[in-house]
Amino acid sequence: MIELWQFNFSMYPEIVRWALDHKGLEYRTRVLLPGPHVLQLMPRFGQKTVPVLRDGARLLRQTGEMLDHLEAYAPSLLPTDAAQREAAWAWARRALEQWGPSVRLAGFHDLLPHAAYMARLWSQPFPPLARAAYVAGFPLLMRPVMRLDMGITDERAEAARAVTAAALDAVAEATRRQDYLVGGRFGLADLAVAAVLALTVLPEEYPLSLPQPHPRGVRRWLGRWRGHPGAAWVRRVYAVHRRRAAMPVAA
Repeated sequence: MIELWQFNFSMYPEIVRWALDHKGLEYRTRVLLPGPHVLQLMPRFGQKTVPVLRDGARLLRQTGEMLDHLEAYAPSLLPTDAAQREAAWAWARRALEQWGPSVRLAGFHDLLPHAAYMARLWSQPFPPLARAAYVAGFPLLMRPVMRLDMGITDERAEAARAVTAAALDAVAEATRRQDYLVGGRFGLADLAVAAVLALTVLPEEYPLSLPQPHPRGVRRWLGRWRGHPGAAWVRRVYAVHRRRAAMPVAA
């Protein structure tokens, strides 16, 4: 059995979940709470970052390595043409290494002020008592730690928003005359880029129900990108290619 250790609301686990779902693979999720997750991951895997993927005897710690490993399973997410395969990996690396950290920082700058909302979002799969304790403790304990860990400041958020806008611009330009980034069909490039940029649109097909109503910071964040053709592409890719998975189960 493949096992994925993850947060339920995080772009990098979403990339791996989507690849697993696209390939029709059976897997078990271990959903963690940001903050307390360190106590579960460090003794087992010697790291605090997610996702972590275990496939039999193989233990994978980086998202790109997981995508490469999962290519052993059909159907392939990569084109058969060598140049197109390299182009697909170039898009994926750009999303994972350059765009992802900035999109996350910019988004959480707007979202983290709504501490109770974010705590409810992350703790959805957990029992009521655990959820209540996490929501109560998040503003004083977890929010400042997350701000420090991600280096969230007003100045850095402004720069990260510029990177996010540039990422959406690049996608919009690349898909102005075609539906997909590489090879004329949905593949690794589209999956990685759409999952990283999903935070800009919070698509309905994302495998997690976002609490309603959205607080002001969430509405402000989504309003920044509403109407952008790159965001429209992300919505379209999710609508066509992301079948909604079952709610993850807590670790």
